[in-house]
Amino acid sequence: AVLHDHQDMYDLLISEWRARKDAHQWAEPDVCITERPNRKGQRCLALAAAKASAEMFDHALTATGEVIWQHGKTTFTLYPVDGLDDGPHSAMAYIIGKGRHELLNLPRIRRLLQSKWETFGRRSLWTRLLKHLVLLAAFQVGITLPRASIDWGSPAGPLAGLGFFGLLRVACEAVVVGHTLLKLVIEGKEMRSQGLRNYFGVGG
Repeated sequence: AVLHDHQDMYDLLISEWRARKDAHQWAEPDVCITERPNRKGQRCLALAAAKASAEMFDHALTATGEVIWQHGKTTFTLYPVDGLDDGPHSAMAYIIGKGRHELLNLPRIRRLLQSKWETFGRRSLWTRLLKHLVLLAAFQVGITLPRASIDWGSPAGPLAGLGFFGLLRVACEAVVVGHTLLKLVIEGKEMRSQGLRNYFGVGG
C-alpha cells in the first residue's frame, strides 16, 4: 500500500488490524502493523520516506498523530518522534540520505526541523565551528613556527631549551594529534555500528 500510494488501503489495513489485534496473540497485538519493520529494518513511515510519494508520506505521518483536544475548528494533534526521527532507520534519515527534498517542504517536517534548530541545532553548530576554528588556528601556528629540537639528554629537562615559541609549537602539535586520534576513534565506532557499506554510502 505504501509503495503504490494506496492511501485507502493503508487506512483499511490499520483499521482491520485494530479490529482483530486481540484475537491474534501470536502476532504481537500491542505493536501496530505500521510499526513492524520489514527485512531492511524499515517501518511504514521510513519506507514511505525512502520510496513513496510526498502525498503518501504525508498521509502515513498523519496516521501516526494522536488528537489531544479539539475545540471547534481547532485541533491539537501530537505526533510521536518514534519512527520519524529516532535513528539510522528513521524516516528523517531516509529523507536526508535519499535526497527527498520535496518531503522537507512539508509543513510538519519544516516545523520539526525548525524546532530542532532552535532547541539545540544552533548551539551545536556554533560549538563545532568554534572547535574547528581553534583546531585550524593550532594547526596554522604549529606549521608556521620554526621546528625546535628536543634535547632528551639535557640535565634541565628535554623541554628546557625550547623557549616560548618552541613550547607553543609542541602544544599546537599535541592539540592536532589529540583531535586526530579522537576523530579516528569516533569514526571507527560509527563504522563498526553501521558496517562498511552503509558507512561509505554504498549500502542498499
